[in-house]
Amino acid sequence: MLRRGVVMAALLAGGAGDLAGQAGVVRGRVVRADGPVGLADVEVVLRPPGATTRTDARGWFVFRGIPEGPVEVAARRPGFLSATLAVRVGALGAAEVHLLLQPVAAILDPIVSTATRDLRSVSEVAAAVSVADTSAISRERTVGLNETLRMMPGVQARSRYGTDEVGIGIRGSAARSRQAVRGVAVLLDGIPLTESDGAARLDLIELAAARQIEVVRGPASALYAGSPGGVVNVVSRTGRDSRGVSVTARTGAFGFRKVDGQAGGVFAGGRGSGFGSVSYTSSEGYRAHSDGDVLRGQVAFDYTAGRDTRFVLEAGGSRLDTRLPGPQSLREFDADPDAAAPLALAFGFGRVDNRYRAGARVEQAAGAGAAMGYFFYGGRTLDFPIATGIVDLNLDRVQGGARFRSGRLAGSPLVAVIGVDYDDLFGSDKRWSNDGGARGALRDDGRFSVPSLGAYSQVEWQLSSTAGVTLGLRYDRVAYQFESETPGAIPQQDTAFHQLSPRLSAVWSPAPETSLYASVGRGFEVPVIGEISMSPGTPLRSVRPKSLWNYEVGARRVVGGRMLLEGSVFYADVRGEFVPVNVSGQSVPENASRSRNIGVELGLSARMTPRLELGAAYTFLDLRLQEFESQVLDSTGTLQQRAFGGKLLPGVPRHRATGEVRARPLAAVALGVQMEWQSVVYVETNNAAAGTVYFRPQPSAPVQQAPFRAVPAGVLVHVNAAWRLGPATLFGSIENLFGRRHAGGVVANDVFGRFYEAGPPASVSVGLRVGR
Repeated sequence: MLRRGVVMAALLAGGAGDLAGQAGVVRGRVVRADGPVGLADVEVVLRPPGATTRTDARGWFVFRGIPEGPVEVAARRPGFLSATLAVRVGALGAAEVHLLLQPVAAILDPIVSTATRDLRSVSEVAAAVSVADTSAISRERTVGLNETLRMMPGVQARSRYGTDEVGIGIRGSAARSRQAVRGVAVLLDGIPLTESDGAARLDLIELAAARQIEVVRGPASALYAGSPGGVVNVVSRTGRDSRGVSVTARTGAFGFRKVDGQAGGVFAGGRGSGFGSVSYTSSEGYRAHSDGDVLRGQVAFDYTAGRDTRFVLEAGGSRLDTRLPGPQSLREFDADPDAAAPLALAFGFGRVDNRYRAGARVEQAAGAGAAMGYFFYGGRTLDFPIATGIVDLNLDRVQGGARFRSGRLAGSPLVAVIGVDYDDLFGSDKRWSNDGGARGALRDDGRFSVPSLGAYSQVEWQLSSTAGVTLGLRYDRVAYQFESETPGAIPQQDTAFHQLSPRLSAVWSPAPETSLYASVGRGFEVPVIGEISMSPGTPLRSVRPKSLWNYEVGARRVVGGRMLLEGSVFYADVRGEFVPVNVSGQSVPENASRSRNIGVELGLSARMTPRLELGAAYTFLDLRLQEFESQVLDSTGTLQQRAFGGKLLPGVPRHRATGEVRARPLAAVALGVQMEWQSVVYVETNNAAAGTVYFRPQPSAPVQQAPFRAVPAGVLVHVNAAWRLGPATLFGSIENLFGRRHAGGVVANDVFGRFYEAGPPASVSVGLRVGR
């Protein structure tokens, strides 16, 4: 196995004859393989019983009260190949081990924490997982998550306007993720950014300060809310892995500028570390009326109080001010794709969004087990003009949770996890008439609250050193509470949704280089606040949650120690699929009674030579509605009830393929080429290659029509390069190298026929980094 074969692991000098101590003890040290330096904050796992601990500032660890017999000691830390050593716990001595970890850009068997809420290598996770490490992140502009995620199988990620306004979809969830990410749980260092109603904004994420990004596809774990699309976890740098100071400046086409800086270090003899980051990004945008800027800052401190207790304090904030050009009709797109939509100019579309959050995490060893608790408090203010009005929010958010992971239960090979998560988003919600981009009359003045509760448990059964089974159960409840003080509005109303979500998975490694898994689990996605009610005093809509059962098998294999092949096949039986409908920039989805999803995801990562790496991915998604009816306006102005059984969910390509070549012709020079191809994308539920949509601008207005066509298949090519000059790095990139004119985004089922958002043309950027 690659991660075992390249890592040296041996008994300390003197062998078993020199061991001293008491029975039932395993202790030792973890050091770097390229130098005699102890590694702090390494997670060490003992199997069985599944106990975990972390190394201290000098790399030492200890397990006590371990039954006599054979055990395996595994050491894991991001940025290093993991090491595993088999030892025997005797009746008269302490087993002492010495583990050497080899630093590496982990592309073949990286470490993840998303799927399991504890560090594991990808080969041990019963789910489809992809990881982008520091090198993959830093080779791009570090503006939007799409730069890193677009190469992964099963993921659809795009920048709306060439900035950090990014839409992310996993296994088709991008169909309705226009103003925010939906159907995907987005985490920052394991704490949800996704709000209690399932919507996630990415403003708090500074990509340049990320150490790695983990993506789990599908409803992968009972330990997280069962988002049907999956999970994206952004892991921040710490003072331990990013010591020193670095500053980066970038500039490019369409007025793009970005400056960011990071600083990190350790204190208290290595028991604590601190890290801070600040950035400013601005752009004039390649479309008219798309300029904006965003300011971000974050800081984190961690401290290890002995071997059993660890504290982490985190705080972050962002301020975004941007104008939005809006989607276009086909006539507008064909005439000038870089122009702003007339509605966007008339009503001053934009977003001013201020966010912050701060909190703490505590990790405490408890015998052979471990407990963790967290609490975060945040706030948000939003000014958001759209055609139907101006939204003014002033919100607070409270998050908290606790989890306990046991050691071996009663001497058996079972480990149990139990926990609870609580999240509440609440505050004032005012809606004003939009008078040419300015506030007109106050239309609604109220408040809302969306408390959610998730309780979960999980049992892990390690059948042998090569096989394991996990059984989990999660209960989620999300409530919506609205109050309005506006005369004539509904003064108070509420509703709630809940679901019990079981999950069963198994992993088998018949050989060190091979891992196979199978899983069945339930997913749950609730409507966001604006889909339940247009404003606090308006009637609640009859939209209901989406629920699915997901059945999946997958495999990974390392070939020749140089190539990782991975694949997964899934089938999902769906109830209540959200079929997107867009009215004047506001999503009002309908539920399909039944639908089914079939998917195939394939990936390849290869290190052909020390100076040449290859990557490729292919995704097939057949998201087909089976029982769905909706009303459609015809040319006479009559609403017709139509059945759309057998049609594909619009806004999602059926086929998508990516490829990447990374080369180092010289030790100080790095070059990269990326390719994206996707098949045709339908813009409406009837899946027509071309046609006409009929609409009324106002209820009593004459019927108007707008032609449309599906977005054709096409290829985008991107290139990047970097040149290391001592402590400085000069780098550059070209997005859309051949300047292909394309619709980068689709607003599916827009009732006025405004389906298209132009993708970025060819754009060049260059930058200079000084420091790490």
